[in-house]
Amino acid sequence: MLEILPDLELKPDIINCNDWQTALVSVYYNLLFGARSFYQNIKTVFTIHNIQYQGRYGREVLEYVLGIDDAHFRSGFMVQDGD
Repeated sequence: MLEILPDLELKPDIINCNDWQTALVSVYYNLLFGARSFYQNIKTVFTIHNIQYQGRYGREVLEYVLGIDDAHFRSGFMVQDGD
């Protein structure tokens, strides 16, 4: 979704991520796209409609399956349960 925006000449002011199924859009935006000139000034917001459905996974899943380095947890970029 993020990668195709320039091809579509679509530059939103805000990307709304709704619930845990789309939460990683904000993460990937910050890690992979946020520094590119086209994406600068695009903001993200995360909306939760029901806190009971969180889609929680351990750090090892995020690192192994999704390619998100555990260092991002240690640096404070991502927080899980206040850790």
